[in-house]
Amino acid sequence: MDLLPEYLTTSELVADTSLWHSTDSESTEWEVTDLIWGFIRALQPEVVLETGSAFGQTTRAIARALQENGHGFLHSVDFTPDRVETVNASLVDAGLDRFAHVHLHDALTWEPPEGTVFGFVFLDSDLKTRYQEFHHYRRWMRPYTVVGMHDMDAYFEPMGGGRSRVLPLIAEGQLDAFFLPTPRGVCFGVVR
Repeated sequence: MDLLPEYLTTSELVADTSLWHSTDSESTEWEVTDLIWGFIRALQPEVVLETGSAFGQTTRAIARALQENGHGFLHSVDFTPDRVETVNASLVDAGLDRFAHVHLHDALTWEPPEGTVFGFVFLDSDLKTRYQEFHHYRRWMRPYTVVGMHDMDAYFEPMGGGRSRVLPLIAEGQLDAFFLPTPRGVCFGVVR
């Protein structure tokens, strides 16, 4: 079965990329962050994982969704000390530190507290490690845990990202996923 008969770049799929907005070239599009917020509100997860907090836009949105839900906690993992410090401070300033914390750690070695089960996972750290991150955190996921991955556009293939990192997970039967044509590309799926 040919899962993706054509692998088009976002510019071939999205007629007007100016409809999306982003803080900078590294951050998730605000509109995708809104979608993630919606997933958290709709799915009501108890524990959320994010890898790659960057400047905290999506981190704070997830924490706000958990706050609105009235329960849950986000573990975000980032290896950049100044970003971790800044994002954690912004969580405190916004009164969201009860719902989220950014851990200064490598995403491929950090482990959550014992007994953790992730209800939602958003992998957005180093392009080259997302496949490995999925496998690393798989033992804390259950069937139907929702997983999102950013930077799925063909543009990211030469840098080690893109769909080629997700297709093996689909082929192995570990993830049912779909790709959305946003400027940087994003996919969402459920663990099998």
